[in-house]
This record gives sequence, C-alpha cells and structure tokens, in this order.
Amino acid sequence: MTDAPPDPDGERMRRWSNGDRSAFEEIVRAWERPVGQFLVRLTRDVELAGDLTQEVFLRVYLKGARYTHGGTFKTWLYQIALNLARDAARKHARRPHQSLSHAEPSAHDEPAFDTRQQAEVVNAALAELPDPLREVVILRHYEDLSFEAMARMLGVPATTLKSRFAVAMKKLEETLVPKLGERRASAGSCHHTGGLTSRRSPGGNMTDDLCTLLDAVPTPAPRPVDLAALYRAAAERQAVVSRRWRRVAVAGAVLAASVLLVALLPRLEFRLTGHEFAVRWGTPSEPPPTPTPADPRIEQLVEEQSKQLAAIRSTNTKHAELQDLLLTLAVDVSDRDKQQQTRVASLTKKLTAFEADTARQFADAEKTNATLYDVVFSSRKAKAGD
Repeated sequence: MTDAPPDPDGERMRRWSNGDRSAFEEIVRAWERPVGQFLVRLTRDVELAGDLTQEVFLRVYLKGARYTHGGTFKTWLYQIALNLARDAARKHARRPHQSLSHAEPSAHDEPAFDTRQQAEVVNAALAELPDPLREVVILRHYEDLSFEAMARMLGVPATTLKSRFAVAMKKLEETLVPKLGERRASAGSCHHTGGLTSRRSPGGNMTDDLCTLLDAVPTPAPRPVDLAALYRAAAERQAVVSRRWRRVAVAGAVLAASVLLVALLPRLEFRLTGHEFAVRWGTPSEPPPTPTPADPRIEQLVEEQSKQLAAIRSTNTKHAELQDLLLTLAVDVSDRDKQQQTRVASLTKKLTAFEADTARQFADAEKTNATLYDVVFSSRKAKAGD
C-alpha cells in the first residue's frame, strides 16, 4: 500500500493558519488564474469572474485558521468558487452574458475568423446546457476533476455525475459537430478519417472532434487578485464580525438580566410609608381568603342527604340478614312441615317489601342529589356574576 502524495497547498494552508502570510500569497499566485478561468467558464462574464475570484481568495484568507478539509485543497477551493458562481447566477439571472471570444484577427484572416466564430458557437452550445450538465462538463473536461472528487464536492453520487457527463457530451456533439466538424477538420485539427472516431478519456467516452472543439475555445483570464484590497476587505469584514459578536453578547446579557428580574420580582416586596422606602426579600405575605357565607339551603340539603344515606345503610343491613336466613331455611324446606313453608313464604314477602323500600329510598336520595347540584351550581354562577 503506497502513501498518498503530499498536498503542497494543504501545507501552505497550515503555514498560513500559523501566521505565515507569504504562504497565503503563494496560494493566490498559484491558483488565481485557474480559479479565474473556472469562474469565467461558469459565469461567461469576465468582469464578474474577476470580482468573484477576489471574493474566493478573501474567503480563503478568512477561513485559513479553520482549514481542516479532508480531501484535496483543489476541491475545497473550487467548491467555494462554485458556490459563489451559483449565488451570482441567481442575482444576475437577467444580466446578458459577454462573448468570451476576444481573439483579434491575425494575418491569416480566414483561420482567425474561423477560430473566433468557432469559439462563439461552442460558448453558445455550452450556455444552452442546463446548469447541472454544464457544471459537470467544466469540472470534468476543463478542470480535470475525477468523478469521485466531484461527488464529494457536489454531494451527488459519482454514477449520477457520469450519467450527466455522458448526456452533456452527447448534446454538445449533436449541436457542434454538424456545425463545425467539417470546417475544423479542413483546418487540419482532426487527423481521423471516416467521420467521428471515438477515444477513451479518463472518466468517459468522447469523440476526438468534440474534444478538439472544446479545447480550441480560448478562455480569457480575469484581472489578477489585488492583495492590498483583499487585506483591507478582510480587516473590514473581521471588524464587522467582531462588532456583531459584541452586539450579540450585549443582547444576551440584557436578555439574561431581564429573565432574572422577571423571576425575582414575585419574591420582592416594596413598601413606601411616609419618608421610608423598604424592600423585603422573600415570598410576599398574602392575606387569608375571606370566607364566603354558605347558602342555608345547601346545609339543609346536605343534612337531609346524610339521613337518607344512613337509612339506606340500615335497610341494606336488614336486607342482608333476611336474605341469609332465607337461604338457611330453604336448604331443608322439603323435609319440614307446612308451617315451616308458611314461615319461608312470610320471610320472602318481607324481603320483597324491603327491596321496594330500598328502591324508594334510593330514588329519594337521587332526587335530593339533583336538587343539591342545582342549588350549588346556581350559587356559584351568581358569585361569578358579582
């Protein structure tokens, strides 16, 4: 198993996080042109790409102390640039794009014209691609990123990116080769015969014709990064962040004091008598509740209900005793005389009378309960109205 090659840019970032500003300037000089051209291809606007390149390295400057990227420095840097380009695309959705073909005519008039026209056609074909397809073509073909690195960068499975790349190249081939294939071949840039011949490139199949067409498009580089302006902007942004954190700290302290005051107020008692002002700590003393005079009807009904319940309990006791006696006599009723049977019949009659009396007492108790409920409810309702 071989060790992974060292990442010199990661080492520069570690030096920069330790305070070595020269390491940051080395990163800027090594990457400003590739990042700038990457942003030009994404935005199709040289001036906007220059502004975004300046912002990319400003963010690298501000994030240097927290750099702990697990992948390569290039994917981390290009992810910052891609996010900024996407934000700019949303803000400048209606802004017309510049033509990226700025080549001046040379002594060879027809080839120069063909090169300029070819660049315009290729740029137009790339611009017509949906953003997900165009990003994959730029990252894979121009920036030479692997699909695995692109997957970590974009958060999309590598198989999906391969499918997008194949679809994008197919669309470009269908658009560009019929328009520019013969002219490009006649200019000597294609050495194949017999139409479009395929070759294997890392990460996918594409035609020599299409590769040559894409590679032949010149990509202008935006203006270089202004380090002095970058340092001034970094200082201003750090000052803004520091002020915001101070405001957050002050607001948090005020909020905590307010919560504490609200929690303590119920336990503070203030007294102002004459020329004295006193504050006492503790639970404020509350006056005892004033008793509410009871309704005499309620007391009368409660007393009546108590008597009824006592009568019901007494009746239930007698009922149980008679029932036990009846069961005892009924066991040997077949062996006794007629007099015993008469006694059993008498006891049964008394038991029936007790059951009827108990039912009547329960009915009276329920009626009393209903009356008591109505009185109590009306009394509470009258108090609530007062």
